Amino acid sequence: MIEAAHIIKGFVVMGLAVALFLGGAGTLPVFIGKTFGFLVVLTVLRVVMARLRIDHILEFYWVLAIVAGVDLIRVILVPAGL
Repeated sequence: MIEAAHIIKGFVVMGLAVALFLGGAGTLPVFIGKTFGFLVVLTVLRVVMARLRIDHILEFYWVLAIVAGVDLIRVILVPAGL
């Protein structure tokens, strides 16, 4: 019974997200289609991110921080004519 309540809660939350962020409900078939699409996107994200560890994220963001720092220096120096 608890598992059924968890599944129903998930669908209610997805329906609420569709109503708030994807242009409202509209007709019932459109609402069900948007909710199903939202379910597919969330499921794919959950499957893809299942093996993502914090050390992978930190390594990626250190590289991103270096690139952002270089770009920040470029943005500051280029308009100054240096």
